Amino acid sequence: MAWLGRSGNSSRFTLAATTATSPPSAVREFANPTASGVIRMKAADQAEYAVTVYATSAGSTIQFLDTHSTVPIWTKNVSYDAAVDISADGRFVAIGVKSGNLAATVEVYDAIYVGPTVPIATFTASSVGLRAMDLSDDGSTVLIGTQNRNHVFDLATQSQVFQDNTTVSHDAHCISRDGRAWGRGGFNPVRAWVKNNGVYNNVLNFSDTSLGFAVHTAAGISADGSTFVTAAYDANNNARLRVHCFALTPTSSTRLWTYVRSEEHTSELQSPDHLVCRLLLEK
Repeated sequence: MAWLGRSGNSSRFTLAATTATSPPSAVREFANPTASGVIRMKAADQAEYAVTVYATSAGSTIQFLDTHSTVPIWTKNVSYDAAVDISADGRFVAIGVKSGNLAATVEVYDAIYVGPTVPIATFTASSVGLRAMDLSDDGSTVLIGTQNRNHVFDLATQSQVFQDNTTVSHDAHCISRDGRAWGRGGFNPVRAWVKNNGVYNNVLNFSDTSLGFAVHTAAGISADGSTFVTAAYDANNNARLRVHCFALTPTSSTRLWTYVRSEEHTSELQSPDHLVCRLLLEK
């Protein structure tokens, strides 16, 4: 199954079957409840739930969906551009405030048993401008990337457990299924951390010197946190692409391979559970 989003006229999200038919056919369509376009969505890896965001004149409309029905389980309207993520079982949904001027704040909801009225946790970073966020698949850990820092929060203690002050670009970061490992792209060096005796240990500091001005715009990490991948283009010549794959342990890292291309640059990269990297390349 695959999710497709369409903006513009007749904007909507479509759940499509990718294996039963060729070409893929729509299984279910979710109409846009607002006058504006679709923004983003996240689907649960191990359950048939998803969370979607639509733009509105006042901010965003967020819907929590059971893919068996076109009627949302719940809808929440907020007065800001919202970032969202969902745990693998669909129980936990994180909603973040995307604003360059406001403190980076993420609320976590028990989407199934409590609903969207009261968050079970609210995390506010000490830096402003939420660029991106990640909720670990087990719902235990939230990674917040701002304009100049990364913050790691623990849901059980509802506290910040780690902070990285070395990054400039935070659109490219990722966290493992249980929050044990995480990494980020941005400018050189790319970095990754793995817990060693319960404490995040910086095991990777890698600078791509093969590019004139490397910008790592995409990053992915395996579910178990043992494999980390980044993709970078050269800001001086964006036809040049480099993808680097690293093995991570609690005490060290090893570069496994590098992919070199000189025709296109990356717009997205993911490293799913089976450790196969997916690249979406655009000219």
